[in-house]
Amino acid sequence: RGGTHAVPATPPEIEADSRARITFTPIPKLDGSRGAAANEPFATPLARIPHVDEEECVGCNLCALVCPVDGCITMGRVDHQLPPRTWQDVIRQDVDQALSPANPKSGAI
Repeated sequence: RGGTHAVPATPPEIEADSRARITFTPIPKLDGSRGAAANEPFATPLARIPHVDEEECVGCNLCALVCPVDGCITMGRVDHQLPPRTWQDVIRQDVDQALSPANPKSGAI
């Protein structure tokens, strides 16, 4: 079927948390880049390359789900002696820590 497809919005808490795990490496503008369909310069030149920090990776698979290049990011099983966690577990833990009375910034979400 033809037509446009809506892209689901990313909840703010996911955007905020994923920023710590995915960084962008600036690169120089690409001169002479042309759009494939209209053979015109791209409106927004490529300005940065995403990089996943493997040390901070929690295995949520979010980067692989949003990557526009099929098969670019693969997930492998790693035995690290920690119980498995879902993305919701990570968010819940971050919120619980932020709201903890022991946290000096408690309630500052």
